[in-house]
Amino acid sequence: MRDYLLTGALRGAVNVPALSAKESAALQPYLALAESLGRFHAQLTNSAVREVRLEFAGELVGIDAAPVTRAFLAGLLRDVSARVNLVNAFLIADERRVAVTTSYVRSGDVGTAMRTKVITESEQQSIAGTVFGIAQGEREGRITEINDFRIEAIPRGYMLVMHNHDVPGVIGRVGTILGDAGINISAFHLGRRERGGEAMAVIQIDAALAEHTLEHVRAFEPVISARQIEL
Repeated sequence: MRDYLLTGALRGAVNVPALSAKESAALQPYLALAESLGRFHAQLTNSAVREVRLEFAGELVGIDAAPVTRAFLAGLLRDVSARVNLVNAFLIADERRVAVTTSYVRSGDVGTAMRTKVITESEQQSIAGTVFGIAQGEREGRITEINDFRIEAIPRGYMLVMHNHDVPGVIGRVGTILGDAGINISAFHLGRRERGGEAMAVIQIDAALAEHTLEHVRAFEPVISARQIEL
């Protein structure tokens, strides 16, 4: 574990395949994305997790994506077990009776590196994401889909995730509610399947919402659900 913390290399841990520093560097943006998606899922669900399904594509098809699975589980289970980490994530999942399956696809959506589905006692949620190149050779993970709504958002900081009917005035009204509460919007990402149907928004904000502000958003008639996510 010392080598992993100092250089990114992971060797000698029980049940963890050895990774060189170079391999770890290539995986690092995917590990960060996977952990963020796990934490995102944990804050979307209402009941105990029973099953996790991960599907890998793109670059992840050609490598051992087990560390990425571990990172996802570590993020997902952080709130139910303070001791979960990259090394023991599968063990903790087994203790919690969470079934974990992974698969690889060599074709399909080129904009998706991983597709994650979490099934609980009462519902299921799906989130997809990928890694993009940004300035100066850096790479950054992004959400590309939530529950079949195409959307692009950076999984970072405070976010208001809102599922709503696609009618005029939603963006303006929600913006007013947040503004009245002194909350600044840094980015507004919106996706819909069809005009006049349903839509999904990820609203990135500069500070946490008070519970009464969140309830104010939920009380707005076109809103189906609204959750605050903190990463």
